[in-house]
Amino acid sequence: MKLSTKQYAEILDKALAEAGSEHAGAVYKDFAKLLVREGKTSRLSDVIAFWKKLYNKRHGIIDVEINAADKEDAAFPHSFAGKRVALTVSEDKSLLGGSRIKIGDYIIDASIKSKINAIRI
Repeated sequence: MKLSTKQYAEILDKALAEAGSEHAGAVYKDFAKLLVREGKTSRLSDVIAFWKKLYNKRHGIIDVEINAADKEDAAFPHSFAGKRVALTVSEDKSLLGGSRIKIGDYIIDASIKSKINAIRI
């Protein structure tokens, strides 16, 4: 039976939830063996990314990504809309100034580059 990336992530999520944090190491080892046995190790990063979304949803954590012209200027509160925040900050000099913030599927583009492009149109 071929399993999708989502199905592998759900298997990992269910196994971790049932095992508890004290046995997480054993679950990770068994899951890695499963992927090796089925020849699916190349999908590990995609499985982990999808599992992270499942974990965050269950624990009330929202993903926030900030692309900023200057990484040092990027800031965001530790909670947002009643949820904890998992923050990822990256630097993108092509923005010229300001930042682009992604909250879940919503994007706020407050970069100088987007404002210049808006004026050109």
